[in-house]
Amino acid sequence: MKRYLGVSGVGVLLISVGVGGCGSGKGGTDAGTGGVVGTGGVVGTGGVVGTGGVAGTGGVGTGGVAATGGIVGTGGIVATGGIAGTGGVMGTGGAASTACSQEPDTCTGDDICVSGTCVAAFGRTYRVVTVQASLTMYNQSNEAWDASGGLPDPFVALELDGFAFYKTSTKQDTLMPVWNEQMMSVIAPASTITVSVMDADLGDDDLMFSCEDRAMTAASLRDGMTCFGTGALAAAHVDLKFLTQ
Repeated sequence: MKRYLGVSGVGVLLISVGVGGCGSGKGGTDAGTGGVVGTGGVVGTGGVVGTGGVAGTGGVGTGGVAATGGIVGTGGIVATGGIAGTGGVMGTGGAASTACSQEPDTCTGDDICVSGTCVAAFGRTYRVVTVQASLTMYNQSNEAWDASGGLPDPFVALELDGFAFYKTSTKQDTLMPVWNEQMMSVIAPASTITVSVMDADLGDDDLMFSCEDRAMTAASLRDGMTCFGTGALAAAHVDLKFLTQ
């Protein structure tokens, strides 16, 4: 409405000046110079009469900036919201969308959290940490682990894709061994890790229980792995975790 009224005001001013020109009695000459009036040039200054000139024309009353709504009318950058309107990088979340924490790992899919950013989980080097275990007093035959009736002497053997790659130290006479021992290894997509908990004996070592994670997923690398026994050893388990370099 403001633009429409402003333009109408200019139209009235031009007509009035045109008539005044004719009424000056100079006729041809002033009518001719009225052309100048038509340019709004003299009208602008004549507008000094109403300065309406400037106010009526909007100064800018040629449709100039005001007619287009100027930059203000279009809302200029403000209307588009500029970068702020689009949300810029902030709106898209930019790099913030990949931000993560490691304890617990908040990444999803095939990613893990490294230095606060979700990155591809596979094809990188990990510290495979054998943390601890909880064992049972008796074996699958409900017999003591040692012939003398003593507690087991556990250790853990690890295989990656069928190849033995680490064995922990042996803990003597305990059902709650703690190792926190680690081995470096690159883990590829769909790898298989096999965990065997053993009882060290003077002769052959006895298998207490074992398990494997076939076709490992990034979730295993993010969350770690707990290997459980079966049958009479269902309550037994050993914990592993995978730490990035």
